[in-house]
Amino acid sequence: MSLDLILGLGGIISLGHAVFFGISGYTVGLAARLLTPNLFLQIGLALFVSAFAALVLGWLLLRSRGSIS
Repeated sequence: MSLDLILGLGGIISLGHAVFFGISGYTVGLAARLLTPNLFLQIGLALFVSAFAALVLGWLLLRSRGSIS
């Protein structure tokens, strides 16, 4: 739905939301393999790791400067 909104209303192509989906998927996979078979703990860990990645990436992207030319 977010891709539809940004592509339809904004007219721009952005797959940035797929980064967080991928981070969460890898986190669940690694947690299932290495840590615990508990699905609820895996999902909670995936939410935490994805939110932390959003915090770090947001901090970096909002403070970046430069020109596109």
